[in-house]
Amino acid sequence: MITKEKKQTVINELNKESLDSKSLIFLNFHEASVAKTFVLRRELRKKDASYKVARKTLIKKAFQNSGFEGDFTDFKGEMAVLFLYQDNIADILKFILGFQKEGKFKLMGGIFENTYRTADFMFAISEIPSKEVLYYQLVNTINAPLKQMVDVLNGGIVNLINVLNQIAKKQ
Repeated sequence: MITKEKKQTVINELNKESLDSKSLIFLNFHEASVAKTFVLRRELRKKDASYKVARKTLIKKAFQNSGFEGDFTDFKGEMAVLFLYQDNIADILKFILGFQKEGKFKLMGGIFENTYRTADFMFAISEIPSKEVLYYQLVNTINAPLKQMVDVLNGGIVNLINVLNQIAKKQ
C-alpha cells in the first residue's frame, strides 16, 4: 500500500515533469521486458526525453491542474508516460513505433500542443517529415520558378549559339 505522502510526491513529480515538457506520449508497456524497457529509457535520454511509470489514477490527478485541454481518456492496461523536452515528437514517435512493431509497447495517445490526443492522431504526427526535410521542400518550392526562368533564358542563348554554329559550318 502506498501512503498518501508517497502518492502526493508522485503526483507532484509528474506535474512538474509535464510543465517542463513540450509534449507527452502515453504507452502501454504490458508485454515489455525489463531489458526492452532499459533500452527504451537509454535511447530516450539520448533524445532528450524521459520515461516514467505510475498508476493511471495518479497520472490523471497530476494532469488535472496542468491546463491541458480535452479529457483524460480512461486507458486500459499498464501505462507509462514519455516526457519530451524538445520539439522532436515526430522523431520520437517513429522510434516508439519501431518498438511497437515488436509488440512490446503500444501507443495509447498523448498530449500535443496542450491538448489530449488519440493514438491515431499521434500516429499521424509520426508521418510528418523532419524540420530539415520540410525546410528543403520549402526552399525548393520557392526556388522552382526562379530556376525555370533561368532555364528559359539560358535555353534561348543556347539555341542562338547552336544556330550560329550551324550557319558557321555551312559557310
